[in-house]
Amino acid sequence: MKRRLAELGGWRRPASMLIALVLGALAANPAAAQDKPATLERILARGHIICGLSRTAPGFAAVDARGHWSGFDVDFCRALAAGVLGNPDAVKPLMIAPSVVTTALNSGEIDILATGTAISLTRETSLAIRFPGVLYHDATALLVKRAQGVTSARELSGASICIANNPETIQAVASFFKTHGIRHEAVVVEKWEEMVQAYTSGRCVALGADAAVLADLRLRLAGSSEHHILPEALAITMLGPAIRRGDAAWYDVVRWSIHALVAAEQLGISSTRVESLKASAQLDIRRMLGTEGDIGKPLGLRREWAYKMLKSVGNYGELYERNLGQRSVLKLERRANELWTKGGLMVAPLLR
Repeated sequence: MKRRLAELGGWRRPASMLIALVLGALAANPAAAQDKPATLERILARGHIICGLSRTAPGFAAVDARGHWSGFDVDFCRALAAGVLGNPDAVKPLMIAPSVVTTALNSGEIDILATGTAISLTRETSLAIRFPGVLYHDATALLVKRAQGVTSARELSGASICIANNPETIQAVASFFKTHGIRHEAVVVEKWEEMVQAYTSGRCVALGADAAVLADLRLRLAGSSEHHILPEALAITMLGPAIRRGDAAWYDVVRWSIHALVAAEQLGISSTRVESLKASAQLDIRRMLGTEGDIGKPLGLRREWAYKMLKSVGNYGELYERNLGQRSVLKLERRANELWTKGGLMVAPLLR
């Protein structure tokens, strides 16, 4: 099948707009997947994973002049390749137009849509796709100038807030301020560039959008350190990779790969400690690293599949910090994407 490439116009548009394009495409083709060779079997025979991406975005997916891909979404595909094939470089990124992502998944043109897509009951039950798990929590947040002295969204009584003409963002902002009994003026702007201009010129006290979008915008603004993202999440959207419906084996592999990355962080297993922890006194650690039992067998993988992932790309925290967090240019705080033990929403069952 001829490959379909898309120019998505960078990261200037809020992620919610890009996600809406993908979801609209998914809804346009809800036909059930036809019987075909299982994805895992095709990957093992082919020797690489075809990783579908429907957007380029700093921190999530980007390609340099040499054709080298990097980012949070890309690293997850590399983790899958390490676990399934033993080689994190056995990944073939493929940019797919949002209008054909369902067709690409169900035809086998891509093995997984790595671009985080909003998970909902309706989308999973009515479309020919499945979401194996949550890989990222997308927060609607507010950006303000430090000079204003505002440290919380609760301090924005009567403030004008610029937001895109997006129903979900509008509702998130309205619901937050109504819940807390705070007056505000919603300034709905059609174009992203005009919204940024309204914020920088002082027309709006705050700018509301996805936290990752705000982190990228902060980098682009003159005096980036003079702006900060307020700590409150006005709304949380659960995002995850998508696969075609009716592929139980591949669903399990992707699902438990997500769990393994998070569980490893919970257990303190990092890429730098993974070798020394093979002989850990803790049974759950030895199981995960393949030195006790065989947790790969139920998945059709080698016993050391999780070890290969962690050795190659690290645990969930390492993926986040390298691409989105303090080791990245975005400097995006983890907040909802922190472990549950540290006040976040990331939690995973132990691999037993």
